[in-house]
Amino acid sequence: MHRTDCRKRDVMGVTTVASFRDLEVWQAAMELAVTAHELTRSLPAIYRFELGSQMRRAATSVPSNVAEGHANRSTRVFLHHVRIAMGSLAEVDTLLEVLIRVAVTSDNNVDTARSQIVRTRQLLHGLERALRRRVNGTAVSIGTTLSLLLATGAWWLGAL
Repeated sequence: MHRTDCRKRDVMGVTTVASFRDLEVWQAAMELAVTAHELTRSLPAIYRFELGSQMRRAATSVPSNVAEGHANRSTRVFLHHVRIAMGSLAEVDTLLEVLIRVAVTSDNNVDTARSQIVRTRQLLHGLERALRRRVNGTAVSIGTTLSLLLATGAWWLGAL
């Protein structure tokens, strides 16, 4: 896996995400996109140019939308792009199922693709949940949590 480590630590030692490449969901989606490209390469020509092309585009759309949403720096826009990525992921899952049902693929990559779809879906749902909380104002940052603990005098573990 090629990954540029752009993460930085703030004064509290908390790792921040400096680039979409640091996001585990983007990394998982990229692995799925590569698998989809490999899987569709071995399809018969009629499926490779129809379903295969559609699957490659949908699989590529997942990490692309995560990256685009993250680059925008607006939580609402990021959430919108995560939801688009979830739709693209559902499309990949459906296209994989079609290829299996018409019995044009028995490739070992099918099991890999299925597990990558499940993992990417879990990560996208987690990211969506976190962004939704932030948009709705229910997310609490570590700085806010520390401020609340200090303000209430509960700064030592015995008071927690």
